[in-house]
Order: sequence, then structure tokens, then C-alpha cells
Amino acid sequence: MTEPSASALTQAPRGDDEIAPVLPGILVAEIESAAAYAKASRASSTQRVYASDWRIFLAWCDARSIEPLPADPRAVATFLAAEADGGAKPATIGRRLAAIGYYHKQAGMQPPQAREGAAVISQVLAGIRRTKGVRPTRKRAADGDALRDMLRAIEGDDLRSVRDRAVLALGMAAALRRSEIVALTLEDIELVPQGLKILIRGSKTDQERAGATIAIPEGRRIRPKALLLAWMEAAAHQEGSLFRKLTPADRLTAQPMSDRSVARIVKKHAAA
Repeated sequence: MTEPSASALTQAPRGDDEIAPVLPGILVAEIESAAAYAKASRASSTQRVYASDWRIFLAWCDARSIEPLPADPRAVATFLAAEADGGAKPATIGRRLAAIGYYHKQAGMQPPQAREGAAVISQVLAGIRRTKGVRPTRKRAADGDALRDMLRAIEGDDLRSVRDRAVLALGMAAALRRSEIVALTLEDIELVPQGLKILIRGSKTDQERAGATIAIPEGRRIRPKALLLAWMEAAAHQEGSLFRKLTPADRLTAQPMSDRSVARIVKKHAAA
């Protein structure tokens, strides 16, 4: 056995109360070593690509005032869909998702694709792979045209028509569940120059019940902001439920729409 050096002996603590000052330095060195090994688990080229993907996600979140870390699974799904619409290939989109997960792990957080509500990410990815594999550009245009045609099929400026156009435009632009559409209140809507921000309260992915904010840009085809403003002006209600039940005579009530009513609207105009 090798004998300790004299310097080591002179620096070694003699009592338990002298051990504490030495430990922090040891721990720091060990932590730094562990971090280095963890970083080395990814090739430098992969790290560079991930860093680029992460910057793209940060910029997207910043432009929409969305929290990137931790990221809500639905925000990530919307980002991936936006990347697909921008022409990114499925492999690139998959790598972007992997980068998001990687930076969450580096921050000691659960990746969005592993959190409750992550199914929406898998669904969006599956849809991207299908549409990207078969004439992706035409498919995207057809989807946009189909919704535009549905909105145009709702003719007239009566209260019901104005409401139904707003329901379809907002619900589809934000990819909302029927239950989320009918749960919206006027207080959940924020008008911004770029479009809208809506607060989704108590979603399944919102463990603290603080709500999740979704940014909706004003597009040229669907125009969710313009159609929603038309409904709010026609209804002239100042508080409470955003989308209200109407009487058979098209009079506004104080009761919110039911999710079944939303389903009927979609079914009716999709078949038109």
C-alpha cells in the first residue's frame, strides 16, 4: 500500500469538526465530473444541432409569450405543427422534440413528452408523418381551404351564424377540445395586435390549476380574431361565458353552449 505524502497528512483534518470545510470542494469536483460525463453522452455534433433546435423553440415561445421551460405539452405540439407548416421534414421535427426533451432533462425537469397530457404530442407527430408522406403541401392547403369553405357555408349575419363561425374559427385555430371551447369566458380572451391570447383554465395538463395561455395569430384564411370580435359585438355580453346558448328564436341566453352543440355545428357544416 502506498503511504500518504507528508503534505497530505498535514492537510488532513484531525477532528470531525474539521471535515466539513473539505467536503464542499470534493463535492464540487465530483458534481462537475458527473456533469461532464452527462454532457459527453451526446456527441458534440448532436449538441450543436440540439442547441440550434432549442434556440428555434425559445424564439417561437418568446414571440408568443409562452413559457418554454417547463413547456406545456400542448404548446410543444403547436410548435411542432408550426414547424411542419413551415416546411420542416418529419425527421427535423422529431429532432426538435428530442432537443426540447434534452434541455428539460438538463434543467432537472420532466420532458413535456413524458408529462401527463403528452398524448397530444404523439397525435400531432403521427399526423405530421402521415401528411408529410403524401403530398404534404397540398394536404395543408386542402385543410385550410376546407375550414374556409365551412365558414363560408355559414351564411347570414344573424346571431346564430355569427356565433357558429366564431366557434369553428377559434376552436380549430387553437386546436381546442369541445369542453374547452364552451368553458371559455370573456375574461379568458386577450386581444393583441398579432391576434388573440386565450386562457385555458384547469386543463388536464395543468396540475396546479393555474391555466395555460395559447397564442392564436390572425390568419388570412380563417381570421379567428375578426370572427370572434364580430360575435362579441353582436352578442354584446359584458361578462360570463363567451359562447352562449341561443333560443330557437335566436335570442341570447345566459347559459353556456354545451359541447354537444359544438359537435353538431362541426358535423352540420362539415357536410355542407
